Amino acid sequence: MSNVNDLLNEAMKETKKLEKDEIFLVKDLFKGYLWNRIPRKDRILLGTLFLNQVNKMDGGGIKAIEKTSSNQQKYMKIRNSSFSIFLYPPSKPLYILQYPESLVLSPDTLKG
Repeated sequence: MSNVNDLLNEAMKETKKLEKDEIFLVKDLFKGYLWNRIPRKDRILLGTLFLNQVNKMDGGGIKAIEKTSSNQQKYMKIRNSSFSIFLYPPSKPLYILQYPESLVLSPDTLKG
């Protein structure tokens, strides 16, 4: 079975396929038979790592909501993409857009 960091990356990629306002559990991001093949200790670690990643994203498209009756963390997709603009330096702006992949535009590409 894959290591837990690989599983975390898979789970984060899978969230891009979710619709806005969709509620899910980490296990929903894997096919049932694949989830069942992950050892219990790794599933628990994956859940912890996923929650930490979501908290680090600070509004980056997913938010942790309430827990289920069996103490599983529920999440909600709050937007379909991450979009950021950074300007470097003010005299010659460089725009970096993250939607969902990084795209770099120079002032020349923004002209006309």
